[in-house]
Amino acid sequence: MLNVVATYRQVVDIFRQGLTRVGVMISGAHFLSYMMAMASSGCAAATAITGQPPTLIISTTEKPTAHATESATLTPAAPSTTLQTCTNNAHFIADHTIPDFSTVDLGAPLSKQWEIRNTGTCSWGPGHRVVFIEGSALNANLEQALYPAPPNTNAIVDIYMVAPEIPGDYQGYWQLYDPDGRAFGDKLYIKIKVIPPTVTPSTNPD
Repeated sequence: MLNVVATYRQVVDIFRQGLTRVGVMISGAHFLSYMMAMASSGCAAATAITGQPPTLIISTTEKPTAHATESATLTPAAPSTTLQTCTNNAHFIADHTIPDFSTVDLGAPLSKQWEIRNTGTCSWGPGHRVVFIEGSALNANLEQALYPAPPNTNAIVDIYMVAPEIPGDYQGYWQLYDPDGRAFGDKLYIKIKVIPPTVTPSTNPD
């Protein structure tokens, strides 16, 4: 704004000097009236005096404000959870071998079989496992492959075990897991009583 006022004053001084040279003295309100009359009569008078149309130059040092450019491309947010298309579940049906509280000999080999039913909607595949979770594993591998079974069918879980060499009561619990490591279904367990071998008294002949 200061630059505009200064430029205007310079134009006025030049204009006055020009009028003075031609013998015209204008000051105060008479000068203002004269300028308004010149403006109302168009640019012809100014052109006649200077030879060129008047030009107004405005300079400013204020920088333009930068505006952020909006993007029309939207990146979709990643889903917070993974949708599962089926569910895993299992129900215990029966003990096929070694019923609860069975008595077994020291160090006897055992083949424990549970019958279970796939009551979920997922088919059991290579990633489904049976895992030992607590108690006594009875010398079995702690993780076993789950028998493949489609939904609404029965399967036999068969785990090879060995009875301990020390007499006593033993029990072990096993759990089914899906490929993502999530437990599902009924727990499976074995309960046995390990006993020392029976000693048959010998009969001596008379």
